[in-house]
Amino acid sequence: MDKTEGAGPVDRQDRMATPVIRSETLLSARKEAVIEHRGERYLLRETSKGKLILTK
Repeated sequence: MDKTEGAGPVDRQDRMATPVIRSETLLSARKEAVIEHRGERYLLRETSKGKLILTK
């Protein structure tokens, strides 16, 4: 069953306004990427089990 079923117009607009960025885009062929946010750097890495961890 599709979870979007019965969603009102506002719900659909909110979902469309939020960008979706695939982890592969950030990580490429690597297992980690540095993300800079408000002058601070964070490390995004993929674990051996395929989970994502973001650390400062």
